[in-house]
Amino acid sequence: MRSVTTALCQREAGSNDRKVEGPALGMSVWLAASLRIVLVAGSILQFGVSEATALTNEEAPAVAVAAETGPLVPVAFNQVRGWDEEDHAEAFAAFRQTCRSAVARARRGGPALGRGVAAGLARTCRLAHSVSGRPDRRTARRFFETHFRAYAHASDATGLLTGYYEPVLRASRTVSERFRYPLLRRPSDLIDQVPHTLRGHHDGKLTAGRWSGGSIVPYFTRQEIEEGALSSRGLEFFYLEDPIEAFVLHVQGSGALRLEDGSVVRVHYDGKNGHPYTSIGGRMVAEGHLTRDEVTLESIASWLRADPERGQRMMWENRSYIFFRELGPTEGRKGALGALGAPLWTGRSLAVDAGRYALGLPIFVASQSLHDPVTRAPFARLMVASDVGSAIKGWQRGDIYWGSGEAAGLLAGTTAHQGRFAILYPRGSRPPAPQRP
Repeated sequence: MRSVTTALCQREAGSNDRKVEGPALGMSVWLAASLRIVLVAGSILQFGVSEATALTNEEAPAVAVAAETGPLVPVAFNQVRGWDEEDHAEAFAAFRQTCRSAVARARRGGPALGRGVAAGLARTCRLAHSVSGRPDRRTARRFFETHFRAYAHASDATGLLTGYYEPVLRASRTVSERFRYPLLRRPSDLIDQVPHTLRGHHDGKLTAGRWSGGSIVPYFTRQEIEEGALSSRGLEFFYLEDPIEAFVLHVQGSGALRLEDGSVVRVHYDGKNGHPYTSIGGRMVAEGHLTRDEVTLESIASWLRADPERGQRMMWENRSYIFFRELGPTEGRKGALGALGAPLWTGRSLAVDAGRYALGLPIFVASQSLHDPVTRAPFARLMVASDVGSAIKGWQRGDIYWGSGEAAGLLAGTTAHQGRFAILYPRGSRPPAPQRP
């Protein structure tokens, strides 16, 4: 959730019980993975693909992001590249796990994202839960083809795929010389001006504020908060070892914390101060601190650490600040949660622009340049719109959740690829007409 959740930039196959992998990551490996996501997933729309090339130390694709691609048109399933080879049984499990939360959200209200979509999702969700056990691939494929209709964008333009993950960090419930960078709970005076699932759709605008002098004014910025604007309220509930780790966790939006006694807890997004996200990588180059050719994982880390005060000022350029809540043992048992409140599924959960797509819809994602980490074939998977992110905006934009821990972070950091989307709408419903922002 990504992103940014995904902006610094939300399980074993066939299971949603993901493990928190080993001890917390060594700083050099973790920082490399995290900074890669800082600059690739979070800033690629704002800074450019050349930055992704530098950070991954490999040839990144020339990712051209379509603006708005015209109407969605129906396509036959046999015209969807990769559909025949897909593991529909695993996709069915991911859909069934998520759909009840999606239906509950639709009933609470929200933007009209197509005619009859909410009712159609409710109907297909009931049908999915009426299936006993886990169906085989053939049965699962028949379920999707019977109860959904596929739509694709009318133009030939491709979209952008990035990745995000759940970091695993060392933390403490008490402040000390070692653990002194706090995570804050949501303050009581924070007023959301748009639903949090739509914050990416409104990126570039203030999305929250506070009441002052008879009107809503902008909430405190990252700098103001870190300089003590909220220090008297007792909102601190965990402390991290490193300010860069804290910064990255804010952009990811959720994480697993390994405490001093060895136990693991999860924290989850619980609000944002409403200020737009700013890419620090893009700002470094714009201000002449580094050239595009000089931007590497090592150079960014070295620059931030060489002068801590200077590094802090740079991080303050991102005025956005995230508030967290601790997940209970039951709520966090199956892993990181997405925007729907359901656990994210590695390689099946997709963060999307919730101002364009109804959360809960199955979306088939294919990319010739991104290779499946399991089969090594070109990526082609039926995923579920399960999460959102401030950097995820537009019809042809998706952020793949790659799981928890070091390996997931490295995979997320190398994901910056062209992709195509086929969206599955329940039969009897109709998708909305794309509109320009």
